[in-house]
Amino acid sequence: MVLKKSQMELMGLAFIVVLIAIGLLFLIVLNLGKKQPAEKQIYQQVKIANSFILSFLKTSACNTSVEKLIYDCFTSKSITCSGVDSCSFLINISKIALERTFGVWGYNYNLSFTGNSYRFNVTKGFCLERESPGLQLIPLYPIPSNVIVQLYICKGSSNVNVTFGTGFYAPPSNTPGTEPSSGQS
Repeated sequence: MVLKKSQMELMGLAFIVVLIAIGLLFLIVLNLGKKQPAEKQIYQQVKIANSFILSFLKTSACNTSVEKLIYDCFTSKSITCSGVDSCSFLINISKIALERTFGVWGYNYNLSFTGNSYRFNVTKGFCLERESPGLQLIPLYPIPSNVIVQLYICKGSSNVNVTFGTGFYAPPSNTPGTEPSSGQS
C-alpha cells in the first residue's frame, strides 16, 4: 500500500513537471512571435543609418575620402575621378554602396545630400512612414554653410533612382539612372 501511494505521488509530481514545461514552452513561443515595439525598430533603423553614413564618409575613394568628395562636390568641383567630376562620382559610389548593403538586405532607402541651395538623392523605393533619419553634417568652411547627409531606411524593394533638386548641376547625359527632380523635396 505504501508502494502504491509513493508511485501515485511520483506520477502526480511528473504530471505537474510536464504541465509546467508545456506552459513555459507556450510562453517562449508567444514571446518569440511578438513584433518589436515600433520605438525599438525605429531606433535600430536610425542606428543602422547613422553607422552606414559614418562608415561611408570615411571610406576611401579616388585617393581621398567620401567626405572630401562631398565637400568638393558642393564647393569647387575640382576633383575628377574616372573621367567624371566629384558629384557624378559621388552618385555612382553611393548607389554601389547602398545597393551592396541595404539592397542586399531588402531595404528601401533614401540618401540625400543637401547644401548651398542644392540637393540630390539616391533612392530605392520609398518609405511609407518616414521616421528619424541617420544624419551627419559636413561643414563647408570657409563658406558659412553645411552639407546635410540624411539616410532613411525601411523594408521593401524597388528600383534605384537619382533625383536632383532645383538649381543643382545636371550630370552628363550619359550617366545612367539619373533624372531631374521637379523641385526640392
